[in-house]
Parts: sequence; C-alpha cells; structure tokens
Amino acid sequence: MDKLGVKIFCAAALLFSSISSYAEEYQYAVYASFSENDSNTMSSAGGFAYYFEPVDDSLGPWSIAPWLNKSSSIDLQYDHTKFPSSNKQDDGYGPDVSLRWVYDIDVYVQLKKGRWQTNFKPQHNISVTKSDAEEVIVGYFYDNLNFIELGDYDWADNKGETANNWFARTGYVHQLESGNYVNFIAGYYNLDNDDDEYDGKTYALLADYHPQKDLNLRAYFQHKDYDGVDDLSSVAIGARYFFNHSYNVGIDIAREKKGNNRYNMQRIYIGKRF
Repeated sequence: MDKLGVKIFCAAALLFSSISSYAEEYQYAVYASFSENDSNTMSSAGGFAYYFEPVDDSLGPWSIAPWLNKSSSIDLQYDHTKFPSSNKQDDGYGPDVSLRWVYDIDVYVQLKKGRWQTNFKPQHNISVTKSDAEEVIVGYFYDNLNFIELGDYDWADNKGETANNWFARTGYVHQLESGNYVNFIAGYYNLDNDDDEYDGKTYALLADYHPQKDLNLRAYFQHKDYDGVDDLSSVAIGARYFFNHSYNVGIDIAREKKGNNRYNMQRIYIGKRF
C-alpha cells in the first residue's frame, strides 16, 4: 500500500478516536475511499453529501437510510487515479456534482455533471486529455420503496471523442420474516462510442443482505460485452459496518477478467454522518 493508503488509515484512526455522535437523524455525510489492483492502478476519492431534509435511520438498515427515506440531496465528489506506467507519473483526476430531487408523487430526477483530466507523460512529453460528462436520470418509486429509472450519460473530450450511454435500472427492497432486510439493484447499459470497438452492452446486478441495522453484506456482478475488444467481467463481495449512527467503515474485494487476464482489486472506505 502506498503513502495515500497509509494516510487514509491514519484518518480513520483519528476519526474513530473522537466518536461522540449517536443521533438517529442526520443531514450531512462525508467519506473517503482508496482502492488498488494487480495492475498497479490506484484510486482515491473523497466526497460530501447534503440532504435537504433530515434522514431518519430508524426506518431500517443504516446503509440504505437515504433510500428508505426517499431523500433529496446534493453530492460533491473528487476522484484521483494513478495509472500503471514506467515513469509512475500518469494520472487522472476531476470533480463531479450530483443533484437528486424526489417529488411528493414518488417521481425523482437526478442531474450529474463531471469533469476529468488525464495526463500521460511518456519521456516527459505531456499529453493532456480533458473531458466533460453529463448524466440525467428520471425514476419512479412503486410499491412504496421499489424503483425503476431511465438514464442518459453523455461524454466528450477536447480531442473530438464522444460517447453516449443510455441505461435502465430497477431496485427492490424487502423485509424478511426474521426482521432482516435484503435489497437488489439490476441494470442494463447501452454504450455508443466514437471508437466502435468499445460499443457494447453492460449487465449488472447488486445484492445486499442486512443481518442487522449496523451491518451490510453485499455481492456484485458486472459483464461488459464489447463489439471489438475483449469482454470484461467482474465479481465483488464487500461489507460495511457502522460503529454507531454516525461512523462507518467498509471493504470490498473484486476479481476482474478481461480476455485471458485476471486482476484482483481491494477497496477501503470510511465515512461519517452528522
């Protein structure tokens, strides 16, 4: 693990050494994550969320409280990725902002805007690519908490490359007779890229089991079926634990397969709600 991973663990230690909040409602959230894989790609992210109305986490599992509350929110996030290269200097970074608004008629709209810059520095001849992305989602809650949504994602860079991705997702949450919860999210994504090799489809399924309010266990599967390059499949398992209503940590482990190549990925997460 590099120095960034050490910093995140140190931040977690400081975070949990000052635990003092036990409120069942919150209106703000902050988080940080760090991940790396076998190809030496390392990513970090930090974010902040504001909920326009207090979120009541007494309604069910704490990890899906915004879903159970049908919360409207604004989210800010910043990502940084270091790519594998001989000079160890290639990287990409950028912010994005997302606004989600849920109406009284159980219809919601989500707007997202992002910017990304990629720097490739072979032999110190820097090549910079800047891109902008926009996403629009319209969804509907049926049977109280289950949902279905349609979205459109558009991307363009300063070198004339563009991509369009429309998608559909549906989510289901259910309380078992034991009192525990399960939830599922399934998605289909269609990608139309200027580079025809990367045209294709993606199928994804997420399953969560909540054995208690403060613990979330999950499994995730995704398959990308491209027209001209090797398909990509990934499987992940993870867990998220809340020390109280505020402080939480998570870990994910994933296995990716692209052609004959296989990669392992690990991710850690820390968060606070207040």
